[in-house]
Amino acid sequence: MGLPRPARRVLRMSFPHSQALLSMTKPSEGKLNLLERTLPEGLLVDAGWMTKHGYSTGLRSQYVSAGWLVQPTRGTFKRPLGT
Repeated sequence: MGLPRPARRVLRMSFPHSQALLSMTKPSEGKLNLLERTLPEGLLVDAGWMTKHGYSTGLRSQYVSAGWLVQPTRGTFKRPLGT
């Protein structure tokens, strides 16, 4: 039968700030994928459409900064061609 096995201890660590940092530097991939599926390249939409579909002002700003969206004029957005 042999010796009993020692009990295993599982150490669970939580890093609440790392998730916040990740969300600040990398937009939600689910929303980005949804945007790619629902907004055809080059189609112009307004800020109201973006808000209605769950894209906050901050998230829109991140997408513009990253090049995933283009903002031709204030309050309008489109996906650039070739993305």
